[in-house]
Amino acid sequence: MQLNLFGKLVQTHWNDLPHHYPNVKLDAFVIMPNHAHGIIILTEIDMVGAGLTPAPTIIKRHGLPEIVRALKTFSARRINELRNIKGISLWQRNYYDHIIRNEKSLNIIRRYILYNPVMWAYDMDNPDRPCLSIEKVKYEMKQKYGFTNEELDFIIDYETKYRVGRQMDVRT
Repeated sequence: MQLNLFGKLVQTHWNDLPHHYPNVKLDAFVIMPNHAHGIIILTEIDMVGAGLTPAPTIIKRHGLPEIVRALKTFSARRINELRNIKGISLWQRNYYDHIIRNEKSLNIIRRYILYNPVMWAYDMDNPDRPCLSIEKVKYEMKQKYGFTNEELDFIIDYETKYRVGRQMDVRT
């Protein structure tokens, strides 16, 4: 997938998140034509003091909603500046989050993100996609990219939850 200027701006703002939020570590990330996927790891903040007693530094630990809001707000603001428009919503209001509980899940999700550009061909929002059943898509993903049944079941479940969450996002 080749990023346009707007995609590159989103990538820049993603890469900049740890500079604004010291408890953020970035993992896999991909920008798609109509959405993005990324793994944000929230870490403990190391408090290093001088001498025998810690320095009285207070560092606020931000939660995921604040971090995602910042990514959306700052990237949308910059993109709208370039488009010469103000206040136009660029992102959907909500987002789908998933707590990754173990290394196995982390690796499946990383692979899902890595292969998401390939899966665009099958995405229901892609106007050029062929009309294929889920079983046919699974078969092709297995044959072409070596996904296991377990990975594909996770991916289909993940996509379903993402789609349902998006369809329930009603703007007022």
